[in-house]
Amino acid sequence: MDMKNGATAILAIGVGLFLACDGPQNAPDAGPECTLAWVSYRDGVPNIFCADLPGGEVRKLTDLTEGAGRWGISDHGDRVYFGGKEAECWQVFRVRKDGTSLQALTDNAQFDGNPEVSPDGIRLCFITKRWSYAYSDNDLAILSLSGGEPSRLTSHPGNDDSQRWSPDGTKIAFVQTGENGEFSVMAIESRTPFTLTRISPEGYDAYSPCWSPDGAYLYYTLSGTDRRFVAKTDIESPSAFPENISGSQYTAENPAVSPDGSRIAFQAFVDGQWEIATVPSSGGGLTFVAPHSAEDICPCWSPDGSWIFWVSYRDGDREIYGAPANSGATPVRFTNSNGDDIRPLCWAR
Repeated sequence: MDMKNGATAILAIGVGLFLACDGPQNAPDAGPECTLAWVSYRDGVPNIFCADLPGGEVRKLTDLTEGAGRWGISDHGDRVYFGGKEAECWQVFRVRKDGTSLQALTDNAQFDGNPEVSPDGIRLCFITKRWSYAYSDNDLAILSLSGGEPSRLTSHPGNDDSQRWSPDGTKIAFVQTGENGEFSVMAIESRTPFTLTRISPEGYDAYSPCWSPDGAYLYYTLSGTDRRFVAKTDIESPSAFPENISGSQYTAENPAVSPDGSRIAFQAFVDGQWEIATVPSSGGGLTFVAPHSAEDICPCWSPDGSWIFWVSYRDGDREIYGAPANSGATPVRFTNSNGDDIRPLCWAR
């Protein structure tokens, strides 16, 4: 299948996307110089919104009638990639960051979604049901962005998802669900299908992988003997049991590596609630970014590493907040809508 522009009905979605939406007409005059994007349910179905920081207007980037971005967003250059739903099917789309040129990249009759662009912007890795219709059997596929048919990367009776490219584009880390429902972090050569390397130790659930900027280490959530923690594994010589860098005091999940690789942000379970914390990538003392009695989850870094953004439930629904990573300043609320705002992502502008 050659990559194609969507039908007239799909292309019409691109008209008028960058209109101010419900809620605040301007983002707060705060934050680093970057574009903050997120998925919002303010219109009932998920769509992608964004704002140029500091002080830019909140804009609606996608307007698919049945939703976009629910399973994740990826960006490269002037494009944003996402899974979107039209005519009862989830497909992979891309759109320019100015809201124009919406394009469907797949036309599978079942499910394609969660696209991740290679670091060089040449290939796309996404999850798909095109080779299996079972509910709990997603495979990974690779699509050349110059055109052609997707090729199968993984094949096993269970889900393969949460894929992340290594910085040099040679490997893809992902989560594989086993026959008994266990989660394992695996890695595969991006140009060598079906040959897997186990990264996480057997007998322990592992998920949410992310790479160090130099590609030497993988960080992920691992179920330890009494609580989950952020594990660190040398990709070339994995040890029998990985290093615990988040410590043993709190359960920890959802690691995110700073752009320079010096710190890891994650959510820590403290006194019955999730808080955003950071720790040096070599391990050490935790720093809490903005402690609060409500749930704070899913951190991400600004491109320059100066700010952390996350999803907070402190306003009665999920909104995007942010704060300087190292200052302990009062956090800033960046979204304000009637529906949940989730999955923050930042890119340079």
